[in-house]
Amino acid sequence: LKRTTTEGVWCHSACCQWIPETTVLDVDTMEPIDQIKSIQRERWELLCTVCKQRMGAKIQCGHPGCYLAYHPLCARASGLFMEARLEDEGGPNTDED
Repeated sequence: LKRTTTEGVWCHSACCQWIPETTVLDVDTMEPIDQIKSIQRERWELLCTVCKQRMGAKIQCGHPGCYLAYHPLCARASGLFMEARLEDEGGPNTDED
């Protein structure tokens, strides 16, 4: 876990890389993670289809018509296909195999 600019809040560095609203202030140390408060409220409310928990911010499948949500680390651990795109190409995206 990495410290954030929000007192008492910690974040996985891997999650920071997949949640588009967040950024890091020092890329060498990957901390502190900034913009936690700018994460869309809906990301916190989604249910992770892998671990079945609402805790933490989630990402959603980028396949048209698919709205499954998961924590970035849950998606990776369960073997879901995750493809990163540059912001001008549509931002982070995930797809199931």
